[in-house]
Amino acid sequence: MRRRSGITLLLGLLGLVGGSWPGPLSAQQPLIGAQRRLQLVPQAPIPLQGTRIGEVEEVVAHPTRPLFFVIDRRPPGVYSFDHQGRFVQRFGRQGEGPHEFLGRLWVAAWQDTLMILDGLRRRVVAYHVTTGAPLTLARLPAPLPAAVQRWKLYREHLIFYWSGSLRPPLVEVYDLKQGAFTYALQENLTPEHQMLLRYVRSGGLTLLGDSLVLAMPADQPVLYFLDLRSGTQGRWRSLSDPAFHAPPLEKPLPAYDFEEWVAYLTRRSSTCGLFLLQNGYLVVQLEHGTREEARWLRLIILDPTTRQEIDRITFPATLRQQYQLLHRSGIFLTAQGNCLYLRRFLEEQDRWALWPWCLEPVPSSNSP
Repeated sequence: MRRRSGITLLLGLLGLVGGSWPGPLSAQQPLIGAQRRLQLVPQAPIPLQGTRIGEVEEVVAHPTRPLFFVIDRRPPGVYSFDHQGRFVQRFGRQGEGPHEFLGRLWVAAWQDTLMILDGLRRRVVAYHVTTGAPLTLARLPAPLPAAVQRWKLYREHLIFYWSGSLRPPLVEVYDLKQGAFTYALQENLTPEHQMLLRYVRSGGLTLLGDSLVLAMPADQPVLYFLDLRSGTQGRWRSLSDPAFHAPPLEKPLPAYDFEEWVAYLTRRSSTCGLFLLQNGYLVVQLEHGTREEARWLRLIILDPTTRQEIDRITFPATLRQQYQLLHRSGIFLTAQGNCLYLRRFLEEQDRWALWPWCLEPVPSSNSP
């Protein structure tokens, strides 16, 4: 697949940059090495200070810089914060102007470029990450199809993960230099998973070197890869977990009404996040079940250089309690360093916060 050198370079870059950041990002021991047991350790929540966020829709960490981009749902807007939760700047405002937004927003960042997709107007605008100055990027796709599930920016590539059957390919790559869609990843999905992609955010998308890794929304999750240089694609790894058994269909598909259908698909949804950590581990986030108090929650940790599983972690009781409290917003939103991040509302401070949970080795019995 010609990915090893690209992955090694990226992981080395992330390690160098991440090691210089204070706080929980630099407090973690390197994870790569012999197979070992890991644990999720909560850190103190990081209040978002310096501006008011109405409702956190999503959080996206910059891939190589200690910055978080927070999407506000009401009113729609994008704010950047440093690793200590200090407000840096706002990008765009609500409205109908050239750099204003009306609907739900998606964010993608790479190096000095921040791109924001307005889901209602189906257009992309770009800003300089540091200065906030608007950028003019030629050959942007406009308007975009109304089917975006997730997206990424990598060098001169915009990567779109489409939802449902509104687009035949599952993933398409748009070349900003050529001004055209180039590579695509298309897999035959069952009707259930087509519906799942349309109505429930599921699956996962991340970058490993010059390749894209995609997690499918399935009862037995499958990871696929797409090489962004050559277009080579295929299965990366299949995952299974005997601890969970998906419930069978209770009646024929056409007999389901909308609410029953979504509830059934949600019970069967496995993959709800795919993250790359500073020291190279790939984390697959799984969840099943419609009732918050009984959801089946787990992380699968993989070493991408060998594709071998390192460990499986069931969500700790304290994390499950927070998950129940936030009603499905407790799933991890983004990753930076060796930490995965939740959003949390601090009632006593009347503000939103980022809540890091960091992966650390479980101390051996021989440790002092």
